[in-house]
Amino acid sequence: MKNLSGAAYAASKYNEYVVREETTLLEFLMKELHGISRNKAKDILAGHGITVDKRATTRYDEPLSPGMVVRVDKHKRSNQLQNRYVKIIYEDKDLVVIEKNTGILSMPATAKQYSAKQVLDEYFDKRHFKCRAHTVHRLDRDTSGLMMYAKNLEMAQILEDNWHDLVYDRRYVAVVEGTMEQEGGTVRSWLKDNKAYITYSSATDNGGKLAITHYHTLQTTPEISMVEMKLETGRKNQIRVHMQDLGHPILGDRKYGSGWDPIGRLCLHAYKLDFYHPRTGQPMNFETPIPREFKRLMNKEHDEPSVGNDNINNDNKNEELGRRTSSLLPPWQHASASVAAALVAPPALPTPTHKPHRLQVPSLAACWAPTAPARAFLAACWARCWAAPSPSRTSSAPGPTKHPKWPLRVKTSWPRPADCWLHKRWKAH
Repeated sequence: MKNLSGAAYAASKYNEYVVREETTLLEFLMKELHGISRNKAKDILAGHGITVDKRATTRYDEPLSPGMVVRVDKHKRSNQLQNRYVKIIYEDKDLVVIEKNTGILSMPATAKQYSAKQVLDEYFDKRHFKCRAHTVHRLDRDTSGLMMYAKNLEMAQILEDNWHDLVYDRRYVAVVEGTMEQEGGTVRSWLKDNKAYITYSSATDNGGKLAITHYHTLQTTPEISMVEMKLETGRKNQIRVHMQDLGHPILGDRKYGSGWDPIGRLCLHAYKLDFYHPRTGQPMNFETPIPREFKRLMNKEHDEPSVGNDNINNDNKNEELGRRTSSLLPPWQHASASVAAALVAPPALPTPTHKPHRLQVPSLAACWAPTAPARAFLAACWARCWAAPSPSRTSSAPGPTKHPKWPLRVKTSWPRPADCWLHKRWKAH
């Protein structure tokens, strides 16, 4: 470049156009750049790629007179949104459709929370657009997929007032625990939040909001299933609660019944969004592929050894199948030899010196492990810990006390961790 003359350098960097009649900059660009669209021309202007008589400008309505020289930068300037959480799928002057990744809120709950709305607002400021992202629907923090934002209050109000008429198809795909009993169906219930902000479902009207979810089973294995859901209503945590109602919570959803997280995220993705454009009425159809993590998870479950010889030993086949699928087993099925032996034959327990809360032992165990052998093992561990005598215990004879209720009686007589036989065994190893 150093050996080029000024004219040659400008010719290598810019395309020059001479104005021959009075017009505006936007109309001139659309005519000279072979019918470029209005939005594309505005993008070039917003990227500071246009100069008029060697003066940079971003005004699309700037007047031009005959004899002026307009230069268009040949090198494409990166003015697209680059963010690990948000990817823009479609944008016009009224709407923007994005694909949201997991780990980011749709809109902030407090002023300083990072959210997809904040990412879009910063993107608009960078491009010198006088607009803001207005939330018209939401996705949970741990849910990925397609979302739509309005770029002005007028569009936001139209979408809010006519949501069910404009948005005619929203679909999700999820990987759930267990094998689905039915190929498809509909879940209809009323959803309401409790004081802990956890949504619970009721088959009858409990004062909550009616929620309707249609589901269709795409693929099943002995351990997990891939299910497609179509929403008729859009309530908070609707899909997650309804899958819990069916007895098949979504993988990674600890809030609503799943204790298995094989890929480190909630296995729920909004992959389809169809609506009529609020201004033009044109059908807008958007669809993203199913996440690769979901497909790999299902393929691993189907990865069984081929049976090419009828004389293959069944034990060898079972061993090979267990080796290939061991990485997908729930955490409560990963057990050492000693723990596995304890599941089969729990150790004999001494007679407890005081009565623990018998109703609480199964409930705690049920929360930790859904299988019956594991529940029995955890209940045995819990009961044995409570049966161990504590040096700090002053009362020697069991029987009725001044406070018959268990929580009041046991406050001063909890066994220390060192008294637990399971703790001693762990320390020994």
